[in-house]
Amino acid sequence: MKFICGGITEQCSNKIHINQDKFGAVRTIDANGNEIILSLVCDGVSIAYHSEYASYNTVLKLMTWAEDYFPNMKNFDPQSIVEEIDSEFRKCNKLLIDYAEKNSDEYDCCCTVSGIVTNGEQILIFNAGDSRVYELDVPHGQIHRLTDDNKGEDGYSISMCIGGVNDSDLQISYFAEQYHQQSVYLLCTDGMYSCCDFKEWSKHLKNSRSKQEIIGILKSMLTAVRNAGETDDVTAVAIIS
Repeated sequence: MKFICGGITEQCSNKIHINQDKFGAVRTIDANGNEIILSLVCDGVSIAYHSEYASYNTVLKLMTWAEDYFPNMKNFDPQSIVEEIDSEFRKCNKLLIDYAEKNSDEYDCCCTVSGIVTNGEQILIFNAGDSRVYELDVPHGQIHRLTDDNKGEDGYSISMCIGGVNDSDLQISYFAEQYHQQSVYLLCTDGMYSCCDFKEWSKHLKNSRSKQEIIGILKSMLTAVRNAGETDDVTAVAIIS
């Protein structure tokens, strides 16, 4: 199994503000030499610039953990991985709350998160907030949304994120299923999926044979989203095998 991964993040607005979206990916091997990939995207929730700190540190913390954990892992056990990831998110949540108490308002240092971990046989999906993971089932021409948005009763505000919530109330969704080699897995923030027709691009992504080709397709998707009138920051990561 060989994974190819590419990602992009840009501002779709007039670029006066700071892009508070962040993404990351780690490709490594486990103790048996099997390839493992972790990828995640984060979207700073508030309009305050402190949310850039939240998304940046959440991505950095998970990537740092993955680089240390997976090379020592002998078996791909989703439940054990969930426990480890959840522990890292709770550490990050405390870090962001402590930062907010010293530098900003309580809700000005938080971010959504969505991500995956896979060995090419199983895939673990996780999320908090309204960043999403999609499976683009190319052979059957179907799009499957693998995550549920955490929205408030108003249908707009974010009800769950990293930072801005007490540790006892922090609830991140996890589930594992079979990895489908014919599919493309796409992680993205709301700026991307709100205006993008994924069916139009899924075959192009699946036919990509390099990171550069994937990034080229994602840039074309971003241009289409911008032309459709999107003003939010846009971030996407695509993973194929």
